[in-house]
Amino acid sequence: MLVQKEYSEICWIPISDDILTQNKEWQNMIKKAEEKGISEVMVHNTVCLYKTDDSNWCGKLYEETTFKELLQNIKRHGYSLPTRREWEYLVGKGCRTIFPWGNNIDFSMNLKHMEWMDNDGEYTLEKENFFCLIIGDDPYCREIVYDNDVFSYKGGDGGRNLCGGLVIVWGYLPISPYFQDREVGMGDYINGGYDFFRRIIRIVDDSVK
Repeated sequence: MLVQKEYSEICWIPISDDILTQNKEWQNMIKKAEEKGISEVMVHNTVCLYKTDDSNWCGKLYEETTFKELLQNIKRHGYSLPTRREWEYLVGKGCRTIFPWGNNIDFSMNLKHMEWMDNDGEYTLEKENFFCLIIGDDPYCREIVYDNDVFSYKGGDGGRNLCGGLVIVWGYLPISPYFQDREVGMGDYINGGYDFFRRIIRIVDDSVK
């Protein structure tokens, strides 16, 4: 199996520099952001303007996308979405513990969204795993998987546990290979900003019958 190293964003379409520069409303939003010293401005499900590391402003527009449209687009380009079991193996390599490293949080880790931690430097879970993948790194970012005509999520809960004030272990439980939120409703439309996807290619060995 060939697997995309990092997950991809959905629903957001980049705005060209020319269009961004010519749009007076967006330029006014950027001006106000600069005056307030903030580096990102977002209008929910409409537009996001953000400053890059080189201090340039970029933008992206929100485009509603259904799960079926995503799958059709992926298949049209010769890719697939992983199944739940495939995703679990890519994260845990068949581990028999809650997390790939054990049954509890390693408090020496530098984890996202933990304000009480010293968050300088690279986040621990954003480093490559044993398959050289960056996966299961952020409970806010859930990946779309596909089994037998059914879409579901792995790798996150959209930050629900963390935002709800639960302790770090429960907050990060959704990144476990084996966590499955059976209460979440999928609906038809993807939730851009929280839902992500990863392309895979399954390699079939014709010699195996």
